[in-house]
Amino acid sequence: MKRWVFLCVLAAMLVLPFTGLAGDLPPNPIKDAKVGEWVLYQMMGPMQQKQTVTAVHKDAVTVKIDIIMNGKVVSTVSNKIRFDQKGPGAPPQGSPKFKMGKATVQVKGHSLDCITTEVKAQGKTIVTYISPDIPVFGVVQTNMNGQPLMKLLDWGK
Repeated sequence: MKRWVFLCVLAAMLVLPFTGLAGDLPPNPIKDAKVGEWVLYQMMGPMQQKQTVTAVHKDAVTVKIDIIMNGKVVSTVSNKIRFDQKGPGAPPQGSPKFKMGKATVQVKGHSLDCITTEVKAQGKTIVTYISPDIPVFGVVQTNMNGQPLMKLLDWGK
């Protein structure tokens, strides 16, 4: 179980903003967040992750991340995310292999127009799908080497 929690926390870190990259990345959707907005993701294996905006500050928001297994919360962390940080999908500073694209993803009967970001590092390819229609970080799905790390199940306000 500890391995699953570690993997889920690792996947959560992939969608948390990276700093220090300039360029044409999509704006950080967290800037428009409102208290109570939430997203629910299916993680690898039996885990789910729920991200909920719990506070909006002058220059940041606080996001609570619950890791859920078999319907029970097994881990909770809260992170304060500054508005000046880069949004999800941003590669670490200095990443030489980065590209953006567009895709449409179907979730719960909705067609979501997404910006895709693809990062290649350490033999891994990570693709993140980001939609302005999804609250919190706007992440619809994150894949590593073609396999889903996290997939949007539901969202609300």
